[in-house]
This record gives sequence, structure tokens and C-alpha cells, in this order.
Amino acid sequence: MTRTISENLASAYLDACYVVHSENGGTVIRVDQVNPNLARLMKKHGVNSAAFLTAFNPYSQPATEAENISNQNSLLADIGALGLKSVLGEGSDPRKIWPSERSVLALGISLQDAERLADRYQQNAFLWIAGDEGSVELNLRYPVERSCT
Repeated sequence: MTRTISENLASAYLDACYVVHSENGGTVIRVDQVNPNLARLMKKHGVNSAAFLTAFNPYSQPATEAENISNQNSLLADIGALGLKSVLGEGSDPRKIWPSERSVLALGISLQDAERLADRYQQNAFLWIAGDEGSVELNLRYPVERSCT
């Protein structure tokens, strides 16, 4: 059986509010938008790529707080083992249907490593940022299941 993502879930990822907690306060990032603050943060760290990742709620299925924290700590350790700097963050649902999820911005990560980590922690998607402008893209790991209504 091939894993798919429902249209509603894909839409929720697109509409979510993602925040990077840097020393200058929170930087809100949105899918399909250019973010100058994010571009400055990346430039400050001398990188031209980043990924916003979480290990919370594998495959968007609720997990316990203990499981989520353990998974997130393992993700942070994996990012550190790659020799990358990271900045803590959070993903939240503006409609408050889904609880907020601790996340991390991995600075200077390759797309291949970001995909590998998303897959390791059973995530349907992550945010990919590449280039000097801070353009944020949603990277879905599975196809969207289209409903026939």
C-alpha cells in the first residue's frame, strides 16, 4: 500500500503558521512566501539552505507528549551529528484544531539530509528553504490523495 496525504491534511500544512525562535524574537514563516528575516538569519550563519523539521506526531497521528519529546530530542541530536547549527521553532494551526508542535530550523542542511530526517521521523512534510531570498516551500514526502466529490 502506498502512503498518501489527504487533501485536508496537505491544506493544513499549507495554512499552518511556522515560527523560528531566534535571538531577535520570533520570525513567522509561511509556505510559498519569501521571508527577508529568514534570509538574514541564513546569511548571518553563512548558509543558503535550511529545513524546518519536526519529529512530533509521526504521520500526523497524535503521539504522547513523552514520545514527541523523545523523538524531537533524537532529531536535534541527529542534526547536531551532521555538524549543523539549528534554531528552535514551532509549527501551529491558526484554527487551533491541531496542537502546536516543537520544531527546528536546520541551517545549511542538504535537501537529501532533510528528506532522510523527515523519513526517519515519519513526517509527511517539512519546509525547505533554499537560496538567498528566504523562499519557503512545502516538501511533501507522499502524494496527495485527491477526493472525487
